[in-house]
Amino acid sequence: MKRLVILSLALLIFAWQNEYEEIPFIKIEQFGSYNSYVYKGDQNSKVELNEYSNLKDFYALGILENQQGVITIINSEPYVSNIGGDLKNRDQVFDQNACFFVSSVMELWTSVNVTDVFNSKENFDAFLIEKAIEQEIDPEQPFPFLLEGKVSELNWKVLGVNPNTENVDAERFLEGTLGNERVQIIGFFDKNNKNQIAEGDNQVNMNFIAKNGAISGHVVDFITSKKMVLKLPKRNF
Repeated sequence: MKRLVILSLALLIFAWQNEYEEIPFIKIEQFGSYNSYVYKGDQNSKVELNEYSNLKDFYALGILENQQGVITIINSEPYVSNIGGDLKNRDQVFDQNACFFVSSVMELWTSVNVTDVFNSKENFDAFLIEKAIEQEIDPEQPFPFLLEGKVSELNWKVLGVNPNTENVDAERFLEGTLGNERVQIIGFFDKNNKNQIAEGDNQVNMNFIAKNGAISGHVVDFITSKKMVLKLPKRNF
């Protein structure tokens, strides 16, 4: 009888552990494809942003429809960079639609010091995957991350679409370079870019804000410093 009770308890604990492990603590929501915007000029609305205006602990990046700009959301605060320079009001931003949008609600983060200098996004990928695995994050599935601190160099761009050709126009963009500047970066990792979160065969799509949000946009490439901190999703159960 005692053995039967012990066996029953063991099976119950095993079943509970399996159920526990299957609960996803990272949920990504995606609308549209980044490649469809860049290579096909798809500016059609995929989602209304007012659905997210009241969410807490909300992080996202995307592209507003009809060349309205690049949107970056960090801890529920939106920032827009565009060629026209408008849409600064928070309510105005959330009143827009996006042709590409990827987001996640993340209450808790684990901080990891960036101990090496990475001279490109591609070199940073391996470090990101290694630290994600250490935090029991499955790199086969998309996940968000934050990168904060003083960046050695950051190249950024805001693209525009040519209304005549409906393709991204190399003549219509803003670009710039930051050096030794404190930044906040929101990124999404997508192994082999199978969900087309990033451009081409890149695995990471990143947006940034700097100077208290006065500058924001899409991260083209960067050189990190040892004064930066990587933040990865943390289980809240």
